[in-house]
This record gives sequence, C-alpha cells and structure tokens, in this order.
Amino acid sequence: MKKIVGLMLVLCFVIGVMYGCSSNPQGYFEDTKWGMSSKEVEETMNNSAIGMGSEEKDDGSSTVLYMRDNIEGIDSGISTVVMYSFKDDRLNNVSLLVNLPSETKFENLIDFYIDRYGKANEADGSIWKWETIESDIEISKPPMKEGADGVAAFIAFSEKQ
Repeated sequence: MKKIVGLMLVLCFVIGVMYGCSSNPQGYFEDTKWGMSSKEVEETMNNSAIGMGSEEKDDGSSTVLYMRDNIEGIDSGISTVVMYSFKDDRLNNVSLLVNLPSETKFENLIDFYIDRYGKANEADGSIWKWETIESDIEISKPPMKEGADGVAAFIAFSEKQ
C-alpha cells in the first residue's frame, strides 16, 4: 500500500512538473534563443520573411528588420514588422510591431500569451508583462490616431539580465 501511495505521489509530481513546464516555457520568440548569431536567427525563418534592412553601430550592436506574416499568436496573413537586436552578433532582443484589424484580434493575441505564459505579472489594460525563466515579455497597446483603422500592438521579448 505504501508503495502505491508513494508511486502515485511521484506520478503526480512528474505530471505537475511537465504541466508547469509546458504552460510556462522559456519565453523565447519562436525558434530563436538568446545568444544566437544573426545567421542562425535568419535560418529559423525558413525563407518566410522579407528583409527590410539593418543597422550596425560602433558599440557592437546591430538591428535587423524583417516583414513577416506568419507569427505565432497573430492570424496568418497579417503583416508584422519584426526587429531582431544583437550585441556582438548575439541575439538579445526581439520586438514586433503589428496593426491588428480589430480589438477582438488584439484580445485574441493577449489570450494567446496568457495561455502560453500564464497570467501576466503586470496588466493595466494598455501594458501586459510576463517574466519567464529566460525572458521578459511585454505587450503594449499604443494609442492610435482618432479614426485610424485597427489596433496597434508592440511586443518585446528581452533577454533576462
């Protein structure tokens, strides 16, 4: 009897750990990981992006912009500007800017992140923040000009310091 109870406790623990890991992943953006080179990041996109330019600075930092339309959590076909930032050719930040067609699509985006990372550590209706093991994630909803179509969303994934 003690063996069965002990085995059940171990099984519950393993299931709990597995569930916890799947509901709160590392917090990387898609298939990238902090520290990847710009070439490695480019390889993760499988030719699904249009390069828009890059900028290199004297301090060893650089930024590469892409236009993509197949981002997790955003409906296919909605173009998103993705900015990958590097320090000494090592990825340390990913930022996305997207204009969603409706408030409902924005709410769906927030729900996607809640499903993936759990309840936001901070949320006030215009900014949502999550902390994961490897990353800080923030979604903000900047104000739009009156009469503008859609809802803007700015999403930032940053390497934990």
